[in-house]
Amino acid sequence: MTKLEDVIDTDAVASKPVAGSEGRIFLPSDGIQVERDSGVAWTPWGPSFPFTSPVDGDFSWVNQGGASVDTTYGGIYLLAPANAATNLRCRVKSAPTPPYEIVIGFTTFSPRVDYQSCGFIWRQSGTSEIITAGVGIDTTVHLALAITKWDDENTYNSGYLNQVWEKYTPMTFLKCEDNATNRIVSASIDGQHWLQLHSIGNTDFLTADQVGFFCNAQQATWDMQMLLFHWKES
Repeated sequence: MTKLEDVIDTDAVASKPVAGSEGRIFLPSDGIQVERDSGVAWTPWGPSFPFTSPVDGDFSWVNQGGASVDTTYGGIYLLAPANAATNLRCRVKSAPTPPYEIVIGFTTFSPRVDYQSCGFIWRQSGTSEIITAGVGIDTTVHLALAITKWDDENTYNSGYLNQVWEKYTPMTFLKCEDNATNRIVSASIDGQHWLQLHSIGNTDFLTADQVGFFCNAQQATWDMQMLLFHWKES
């Protein structure tokens, strides 16, 4: 009988076994492609990313309103219904003790209408202040990576960063860190190579005791949706 470990290997890319067993599959723990052993060499079979599944039960609502989640098909699908006013529909949990980093992966679909957004949040529960890091539509009706301050889930304060990107990948990876000195936000196209976008003192504007994810429809015509497929804390 063929054993599972004889046909499927998983390890870091740097520790991939030598090819020579035709039909064997390699699933990288830190790479971006599944590979098949031809008996002579490893051959990539399309993009793949190692994910850590988010657990919906770990999170609770802030400002749910008509928003909803669905976990039927994997990940956490968050739907924020159309609403003419600012409404961050948030799912939050207690923040880890610094130092920590949280890597999330998500995808979203939205029309080019001011100012839909979704992504990661830091929140101070005692004051309701929020910092968001994510993607959205800016005042020029272009897709932007933005890091934004909010007095609460209904009140915009100001922005740290709003950078338009001409091209963007279907999946967004963000690394949101608190190294016990600074809050740091970085973005990636594959969850492995990181471009730092922002760094500031970890008590600037708020001292976060919650982390989570959000959607904000902020216009009366179109719903906003995101699929959170990866949440990894370390």
